[in-house]
Amino acid sequence: VCSSDLDMSLYERHAYLVSDTPERLLAAQGAHYKALMTVFMAHPEVTAVTWWGISDAHTYRNSGWDWWRSDQPLLFDEKRRPKPGYWAVLEAATGRSR
Repeated sequence: VCSSDLDMSLYERHAYLVSDTPERLLAAQGAHYKALMTVFMAHPEVTAVTWWGISDAHTYRNSGWDWWRSDQPLLFDEKRRPKPGYWAVLEAATGRSR
């Protein structure tokens, strides 16, 4: 049994500002999530993937030293609506597009 846990910041490591528009960053985040899920699905020993939260409304990435940043690392936005990453993960896991 092998599992993984993750979330994916919109910020580059140690960056104080985002490097592009939120829309483009969310699309890129979705592509990265899809690539990761494709790798996970290709390895049957990976039996679980757990995200570090449900929605961006309660992410730990918006607390602590960088509380002032508005990060969006999870699959659902702050209003619990699915983001591009959600649809990308679903496509990778099921083989069906939205």
